[in-house]
Amino acid sequence: MIRTFAHPLARRGLTLVEMLVATTLTLILFFSVAQIFAFLGDTMHDARSTIELSGNLRGLTTTMQTDLDCHTAPGLPWLPVGGNQGYFTVIEGSDRDRDFATLASVAGDADDIIAFTAYSKDQPFVGLINGSLQRDTLDGVLRVTQPTDSSDVSPLTSHYAEIIYWTEFTDYDDTDGNGVRNADESVTLFRRVLLIRPDIDFTQYAESPLGTAGGPRRITHLDVFNNSDLSVRPVPQSGGTYEWATNSLEDLQTRQNRHGSWLIGSFDPTNSIYESLASNSMDARKFPFPLKPTYLRSFETMAKIVADEVTAGGTTTNFRDRTGEDVIMAKVLAFDVKVFDPFAPILIHSTDNDIAAIPGDVGFDTMNTGSTYNDAGTGAFVDLNWSNIVTGGAGSPKNFDRGHFFSPPSGKFLADNAAAFTLAATARSPSIAPAGRAMVVYDTWPMIYEQDGLNQDYVADGAANINTAPIDEGSNGIDDDGANGVDDPAERETAPPYDRPLRGIQITIRAIEDGSRLIRQDTVTANLMTE
Repeated sequence: MIRTFAHPLARRGLTLVEMLVATTLTLILFFSVAQIFAFLGDTMHDARSTIELSGNLRGLTTTMQTDLDCHTAPGLPWLPVGGNQGYFTVIEGSDRDRDFATLASVAGDADDIIAFTAYSKDQPFVGLINGSLQRDTLDGVLRVTQPTDSSDVSPLTSHYAEIIYWTEFTDYDDTDGNGVRNADESVTLFRRVLLIRPDIDFTQYAESPLGTAGGPRRITHLDVFNNSDLSVRPVPQSGGTYEWATNSLEDLQTRQNRHGSWLIGSFDPTNSIYESLASNSMDARKFPFPLKPTYLRSFETMAKIVADEVTAGGTTTNFRDRTGEDVIMAKVLAFDVKVFDPFAPILIHSTDNDIAAIPGDVGFDTMNTGSTYNDAGTGAFVDLNWSNIVTGGAGSPKNFDRGHFFSPPSGKFLADNAAAFTLAATARSPSIAPAGRAMVVYDTWPMIYEQDGLNQDYVADGAANINTAPIDEGSNGIDDDGANGVDDPAERETAPPYDRPLRGIQITIRAIEDGSRLIRQDTVTANLMTE
């Protein structure tokens, strides 16, 4: 007999070492999975940020390109009387891109301004007015009715509009709170569209409370600009009051009728965002009525003014807070407007012969002798008055003095010191440029100044009265200066800042997304010559 023995099944648990190893492997697995999800989350966040930033920038450039392509005034000075063409203005701020390049900053020139009139053929421009439009049954005139309150608004459309693009250095952008834009801080880009409707009777007085029932509605400068998207101008009346009138394209050819060239009233003139009436009355002595950055008030700035007035015990009637409605891009690092100069030099390093440079590029001003550069031709988009970014010494390239926009504006334009002004350190987009570098302007200049019966060159001739003869010497049929014949250009009382055609402009917009620190840049180019 064979005897067999059944061995019991071996039963044992994990040892402590095995438990620790298993736990460690599990934790490593969980950590790896968590890292993968974190990486995927960051990637998705960056992708969303890229899509959002790129989409916002694409929307901005599309809108800007459409606006510029529909400009009404060609880039030519001396717009004819009766031309009904509107205007085009470029303001070159005191900053330059190269100012930021020396600081190894991703920011750049962001204190430029463009303002112009445009025509939208297909879809009209849309705005709002406080009140409603009503045609008078007696005289057939279209008038704005008196609103019941700030919420009483009506839509307004027009195929013509006055458009302004500008930047402001807001509290949100001021990361260190010092009130001055640093090289790593951004600005906010604004777009204001003011509809051109000369058919609307907007006869209303400024700097007075609302009138009695049935009487004329009396509104302030702040009311009219915040609550109405109309292109208007103040017309002086007796007693120091002003009457509002809507602009036509012909009215806007004249600089004093444009938005940003005048401002009525103030709350606190000691603050940089305010201006007093005395600082820019509609007196012709304020010629040539420059577009001033402090006169361009965003809805955010106007709401701040109202809040300050209320804090000081004042009252505001029918004010509607529209903060943000004019913002077209936040967190902007650069808004750089350049003009095309057909004679701006293009230089190439003679040693390498592979790097081209134009005015404004870092290193361009060092290529100032014949031994360090090759002349590769002319024609480039440059800043107005680009002479202050080159050395201009004895060995300067021969093309330096032949640019259309190389030099400061004409001396006759600068005869009135209001034409050249420096942006204050705490105003709008504070400048980091060298002290004393003034802002300059290109403007489509109206010929009406030579035929308006006013003595615009009263500063030059020392006349105490603007109506003192001689008046309109450039069109009076007399050889006033005894040279070059009757009514030659030298006899004109005024002159555009640059008596040159502006063929085109190029605008560079650079923006940043705060969370991911992604940066995107795009460029808009517009032809200003009529075909």
